[in-house]
Amino acid sequence: MKKTKLFLTMVAMMSAVSITGCSAKVTIENQETAGTPTITVESNKNENPGMNSQKTDTNVQNTAVAEKQPVTENQPIVQEQTATENQFVVQEQTATENQPLVQEQTMAENQPAIDKKLYEDVFVNGAEDWNYVMQENEEFAYNFELLHDEATYQEYATITCMGDKGTYWEYKTGKYEVAQSAMVELVGVTPYCLYVNEGGTITALNIADGKILWQNSEYQGSGSICTFDNNDNLYVAAYAGPALMIIDPNGNTLCKVEQFADYMWPYEMYFEDDNMLTIHFDSVDNAKITMDIRDYSYTIN
Repeated sequence: MKKTKLFLTMVAMMSAVSITGCSAKVTIENQETAGTPTITVESNKNENPGMNSQKTDTNVQNTAVAEKQPVTENQPIVQEQTATENQFVVQEQTATENQPLVQEQTMAENQPAIDKKLYEDVFVNGAEDWNYVMQENEEFAYNFELLHDEATYQEYATITCMGDKGTYWEYKTGKYEVAQSAMVELVGVTPYCLYVNEGGTITALNIADGKILWQNSEYQGSGSICTFDNNDNLYVAAYAGPALMIIDPNGNTLCKVEQFADYMWPYEMYFEDDNMLTIHFDSVDNAKITMDIRDYSYTIN
């Protein structure tokens, strides 16, 4: 019985050696103390040269791929963006899972990027607090928010502007003491500029990047109304301050009138035609003046 078991064991082991492609030396030792013979197999593995060559080629191929895409284990590989002109391009997501994706930064280094949800709210859904202006190739949306510092009893504003092609910037005014009328206000807007009154100084901001184009401190008014002529000259009148001030596109004062007769508190201003400006005042019933902007002559009605 023991011989049969020993024989079957040897056959099984020799078959295993043959399958693995190895040459083997088999030694049988009789351990009388245990009562069971011991079989020792010494193998000399001889791998198939063809298989070895194939494995080497595979390693070379994997090495080439690793050099081509040298990213870390957890770092995502982002395909190059080739979006069309109107597509919303987003940057590689490197923040936490719940952070919003942001649009690719194409403006100045210090310029923040547009939050994707905000972009959709403004240009897709039409946010109520935003206004819009159109240039030749880009639509801009802007938001003016008047804020108060309760600790110092001062007012200030933040202006946010974005374009549907990726423009985005924010501007924060200085802080000024709260008065009877607004000391910080958005005076007027053209397709290229935003005009802000900061404590009596008119500031012109480039709508494309938010940079200050010029400032005019001669105004010194508050509670403002404005309009523009065909040459983009700014006409601004103050509830508290000058009854009219005209500023050219470079920030130069063209005309300043402190008061027309006893009329005060202008509340409406417009052009009846290209050259005739009309201003209505709240101090007297039906009080208005009409000015010829060609020579700044005016009549009081």
